[in-house]
Amino acid sequence: MSVQFRSSSALIITLVLLCTVLFIIGLAVASAGMVAAKPQGSGDPVPAGDIEKPGEAGIEEGMAGELDGVDSGDRVPPVITGNGVAVLTLHEVAHGHNDYRYVVAPDVLERMIVTAREAGYVFISLYEFHAYMDGKAGVPDRAVLLTFDDGYRGVYENGHNIFVRHQCPAVMFPVTKWYSKHPRPEWARPHLTAEESKAMIGSGLWGFGGHSHDGHRTVVTGPKGQQGFFSTERMWLGQGRIESEGEYRARLWSDIELMTLELSRLGVEPRDFAAPYGKINGTLDKLLADAGYDFVYIGGTERNYPGQRKIYRVDAGDTVESFMETLDILWGKKAGQLTPAA
Repeated sequence: MSVQFRSSSALIITLVLLCTVLFIIGLAVASAGMVAAKPQGSGDPVPAGDIEKPGEAGIEEGMAGELDGVDSGDRVPPVITGNGVAVLTLHEVAHGHNDYRYVVAPDVLERMIVTAREAGYVFISLYEFHAYMDGKAGVPDRAVLLTFDDGYRGVYENGHNIFVRHQCPAVMFPVTKWYSKHPRPEWARPHLTAEESKAMIGSGLWGFGGHSHDGHRTVVTGPKGQQGFFSTERMWLGQGRIESEGEYRARLWSDIELMTLELSRLGVEPRDFAAPYGKINGTLDKLLADAGYDFVYIGGTERNYPGQRKIYRVDAGDTVESFMETLDILWGKKAGQLTPAA
């Protein structure tokens, strides 16, 4: 009996050992198969957070390609529509103008706006003009930018309400010394105050640029009292000498800085400078560019297109007839002579 029990125990132990050995062999074979199936160079296991999700690689590659296109300048430029912009110049708006040929009566100004629109002309804002000239947006086919020089108060008192009533945009180029409490003492027509200028800007219809600080005048340029324009000629200093080039540049730069300061007090970051008398030279142009003025308005008889720095302006006249004739000549609807803005 004891011998039979020992034999049975030995058999059971043998079977257990055999199963254990077979189990270990099976694990080894399975492990070897997994190693053989693992791609070469796959290295250590990838953390769960770094496992690529289906489709994720394609999205990232697409985004990278799009960004690369932007960086390399491959973006398709906007289609710029329009056939140029006619820039016209007026000065003062007042009743009765026998004393100054640049004055337009209020009723005439209103009929200029209405008649031009009825004929298909479209007045654009300074913002729209910038976008077009920068190559960022188009303009209507018969686009017109209406500008006023000098900053006379009559434009606000007699003209601003007309622009508001007709929701017509325009641009003002003031001589900024008249914002000062102590401007030069020469006689002049009444000019805009800072408060009036801010009210115009606040309407959303008016853009503002610069027309010099104290540069809209002549200066002595020779020993016999010869006269020349402040901004484009060197001054006679007396005692047998004329301004040096350095002194001339310093005078211009000081005037530009003062003009920019006064405009900044109105909340304007100016990009536009209307040259007094429509005249400019290389020295003034370079200094204006250094000061951040992107567009310089001069006298001319052409429409304006994207990429220009110098903007041509035409005198608009002081009657509805001269205003419309100017537009029609600029747009080739009739032949005739134009007068550059001064």
